[in-house]
Amino acid sequence: MPFAARPQWKGLVNRRYSQRQLLSLARDIEGDTIPSMGQGPEDEGRGICGVPMGRVQTIRRREMLAALAAVGSARAVWAAVSTSRPASRPADTIPWNDPPGDALLGRVIYDGEPPVLTPVDCSADPNCAALYRNHPLLPEDLVVSKAGGLAHVFVSVKQGLDASRKWPVPDRPVILDQKGCLYIPHVFGVLAGQPLEILNSSKINEVPHGYPKRNPEFSFTLPKRNMSKTVVLNEPEAFRIGCDVHPWETAWCHVMAHPFFAVTDAEGRFMIRGLPAGEYELELWHEHATLGTMTKSTRVEAGRAVRLREVKWTPLQKQQ
Repeated sequence: MPFAARPQWKGLVNRRYSQRQLLSLARDIEGDTIPSMGQGPEDEGRGICGVPMGRVQTIRRREMLAALAAVGSARAVWAAVSTSRPASRPADTIPWNDPPGDALLGRVIYDGEPPVLTPVDCSADPNCAALYRNHPLLPEDLVVSKAGGLAHVFVSVKQGLDASRKWPVPDRPVILDQKGCLYIPHVFGVLAGQPLEILNSSKINEVPHGYPKRNPEFSFTLPKRNMSKTVVLNEPEAFRIGCDVHPWETAWCHVMAHPFFAVTDAEGRFMIRGLPAGEYELELWHEHATLGTMTKSTRVEAGRAVRLREVKWTPLQKQQ
């Protein structure tokens, strides 16, 4: 029975869901496993959560059941589906108005003219072209919401942590999925020494190719659905992962020495949990050449949520 015709899914669109309800819905949909984005100290040894997601074709339903927010805790999960553009996250994914006491929250705003997105030309692969015949594939390198929120910003603690402390490395892998001629998620983090499993959950031949500098370069073929291969990256760095078959496919991997990182959602919001009390310098990273990196200072107090002042990121071309 087609997805839209199934009685259990009627009336789901335009409702608000708690994180637990969304996870329950996700588990009920047929599909594949997409990774979480990080973990806080409360999740030591538990690793990364995988959530089954199904194929959702309509944009409104996709936005409802798409990725749970990318936050620095394994309690939140990247649950994305095959989409023609970066998935929206439900508004109640991050407890923005009632955050937990160990949360560091912030929002990044793009301070410039929103980009005009030109559809990606994926005609070189007829299978990919067929997927996006009705909903053109849009680039992910600069995604700005209607309210100005900047997606895909990698936020991490740069200074302030105890340098002598060693953080537990989960055995469970982060999963980078090649699905619908896209990498999901587009930007993600993995702890140094933690397995990174690259999965092909489509029926299209994929050849992932990683271009690290400090870790060994890797490339391999995943010709069939549900084939995967695992790599382990031991040195912290950020690098691009491409595909030798589909040149538009790109993901950015951040290999981290600690678990305090997050990626902004479709509204530019992020949350990192479990930071010990102290003074910290955060680094914000974005792949686009007009953005690059910036730093922000903050203070964390025990048992009290911290909300950063809204971060406005001005592109270099506007500054000049």
